[in-house]
Amino acid sequence: MIEDSLNYGILTYEKSFGSFDFGLPFLKLYEKYNMQEIALLSNFDKIHSSFRGSGFLKFKDDFFLFITLEKDKFAKGSHYENNFLSKDCFTFISKPKMSQDKGDGKRLINNKKEKAKLHIFVRKFSHVDKKVQKFLYLGLANCIKYEGNQPIKTWLKLEKPLNNKIYEEFTKII
Repeated sequence: MIEDSLNYGILTYEKSFGSFDFGLPFLKLYEKYNMQEIALLSNFDKIHSSFRGSGFLKFKDDFFLFITLEKDKFAKGSHYENNFLSKDCFTFISKPKMSQDKGDGKRLINNKKEKAKLHIFVRKFSHVDKKVQKFLYLGLANCIKYEGNQPIKTWLKLEKPLNNKIYEEFTKII
């Protein structure tokens, strides 16, 4: 019975994802995730609830950037203006205490040199009909420009540009 369950799981997986090895963290491009699912898929060794409520999290050399485009004007992060500039370029504002000179801020702005992988997750709204929305995984990005300090404003370029449908969904004014 256990063997049948495992075989079923493997067949279902192959049907959904094919035989491509996505590596760790195990994230599929354009799939929707919540923060706790990302913790599980990354083999994060801390309490998975610590993966909630922040726009920036890291695990080893993987940086997870969570971006909500349309914010409630009373929300905690309403002063962060993250916008798409094109199908492959957008702005991301770091946490308020991040500095260009040290730690995560330095690794963020020099991610290629520092070997930090920037995983990008975006959602248009945090809630729809009182339900928390998942983030869409857009893949990896690299910092191409930055300014300011505490917080740092970055310009990030996706390794794979968005298709027209997703780009329009994120940029269409409602």
